[in-house]
Amino acid sequence: MQVYFSDLMAHVPKNIFDKVGAEFKVDRCNHKLTGKSLFQILLYNFCEEDQISLRIIEDSFNNHQFKLYHNGKPLKASKSGISDRLKTINYKYYESIFMTLQDTFSKKISGHNKQQVKRFDSTLITLSSKLLKSGFKVPIGDKHQIKFSIGFDGLPRTVRIGSMKSDMSENVALKNAIKEASLSKDDIAVFDRGISARKTFKDFSKSGIRFVTRLSANANYRVIEQRPLEKVNLKDSENCELEIVSDSIVQLRSRDVHWVKENFRLIEAINKTTKKTFLFLSNIVDLSAIEITEIYKARWDIEVFFKFIKQHLNTKHFLSRNLNGIKVVFYMILIAALLILTFKITNKIESFKFAKRRFVEQLRRALTYDIIHLYRDNPERFRQSFDF
Repeated sequence: MQVYFSDLMAHVPKNIFDKVGAEFKVDRCNHKLTGKSLFQILLYNFCEEDQISLRIIEDSFNNHQFKLYHNGKPLKASKSGISDRLKTINYKYYESIFMTLQDTFSKKISGHNKQQVKRFDSTLITLSSKLLKSGFKVPIGDKHQIKFSIGFDGLPRTVRIGSMKSDMSENVALKNAIKEASLSKDDIAVFDRGISARKTFKDFSKSGIRFVTRLSANANYRVIEQRPLEKVNLKDSENCELEIVSDSIVQLRSRDVHWVKENFRLIEAINKTTKKTFLFLSNIVDLSAIEITEIYKARWDIEVFFKFIKQHLNTKHFLSRNLNGIKVVFYMILIAALLILTFKITNKIESFKFAKRRFVEQLRRALTYDIIHLYRDNPERFRQSFDF
């Protein structure tokens, strides 16, 4: 059964803009460019345009398929006006809408992630420090960076935006993103080797956070207990190219050359073709060794997600150089991604690209339908809306 754009919108709380707008007082100065109108125009442009800029958004207000109105007149906004609004409108307005929508849509597609695997990773956006004053300076070159750390389980669920110097390290940025995600006892956090501090692994265990990650092949550890290898049919496994060599309980050595007094599970596997060794680290003992390797393999989903939002939702481009504006834009990108991914999952579409294309087609139809019904008794306004 096909799920349409209108079906998704039926799940969105009808009063969400008024409720959140009142909470964060985004329109208290009677701005023509309200929080809702900025939401609408950004969402449409992120979905519709392959390349987005303030100039394109300005043009959308004047030559759009649909018109936004303020006090009965077509709403117009200049490039500088849009830029100024991005700087000043409270980004928490869009953060709150994102959190409401991700909760709504995650319930709609509940069950697609039976293992409760939460993938965590970060992506960076870099710009010359002459243009971007916020963020942390890169070690080499005159550039600044903003780091976005995402929690993902098929949909983007949590986001942490790092702009401090300490956020350069994943042992800080990604660790904090995982701890701030409020994971349940059934969730499993999976992340790559960006987090390497042994005290972070110990901290996760003490905090009740179950995790799966990888260690470098030359990691220093000592075996406390050798676990028996399960007899599994590797042909039925997603990681059938791996051969499990050992399954052990170990202690790890930290950089300051002391043994961390916390036991972890270490699974050693070898790629049958390349003979490369992989070390998988976890604090989970009630799953098989092959299940642990499959959980880590699921981490690749977030890499695909980052590729999607960079290539198709304009994440690589700074629409604003102000930190507040950057946050507004990134939350709008995540909201667009939420809608498209929910549409993709519910309609069982394999390709991100095709899911976006079909979503945009239905978005256009929905806009046309809304205009027809909104102005069916006002021919002049209807004509103005379609510019004919």
